[in-house]
Amino acid sequence: MSLEDCVYYGLNEVGFAVWALIQTPACVVDIRDQVARRFEVELDVCEKDILNLLEQLRDAGLVQEVPAPEKTASG
Repeated sequence: MSLEDCVYYGLNEVGFAVWALIQTPACVVDIRDQVARRFEVELDVCEKDILNLLEQLRDAGLVQEVPAPEKTASG
């Protein structure tokens, strides 16, 4: 539910799995791999659908994109 616009957003089983995975910062590839494995879907289809969902969530103000941390010389 968005408290800003008082709208309830529902997610299907896959959407809920993505929502659970993004409760801590995660890159799209890691989310895709976990969802594809769990729901036995092709990686390219899974990634497209996840990006679409994340875009919708971002546009609704429910999530925000954060840049990946920069890697240091040691790791």
